Amino acid sequence: MTKQVNQPSWIYILFIVISLVILVDYLLPGQKHSATIERIKTEVQNHSSASGESHNSYRLYTQEIDFSVSDEFARKAKKGEEIQYELSVLFQEVNTYSLNDTNNSETYSLRQFSGLIFPLFAIAAMILGIRNKGKYGILFFIVQVLVIGNFVFVLG
Repeated sequence: MTKQVNQPSWIYILFIVISLVILVDYLLPGQKHSATIERIKTEVQNHSSASGESHNSYRLYTQEIDFSVSDEFARKAKKGEEIQYELSVLFQEVNTYSLNDTNNSETYSLRQFSGLIFPLFAIAAMILGIRNKGKYGILFFIVQVLVIGNFVFVLG
């Protein structure tokens, strides 16, 4: 029988703080910028699974910045068009983007996940870890590793 080692509460609190920083960066209104589209690059992402399926990802390039966009936005946008985008305050990540002639702004789904959904999940998991006094230690360890990975991702 193995003895379960409890993590100190301050470790859970540290990961809550990291997740809160990422969440606040996503939620705070950022700096608005305007730029001209230089090109949109399409990349085929092949899956190394038995099904052998693939999907396309799209990256928009301007003189100042490049970032991932949705396939719908990539189909609408044209080279030479003006776009508006908003950079987050702390990590300078693109939170929203839109074409100048429309008021419909979009947020790339990976940014929504890394800036909003995952930090909320991680905060809930860490609070659960504090309440359960370290039960399910491997689960909380995995969440902590994912929080570090997400933090590195947004640091970019």
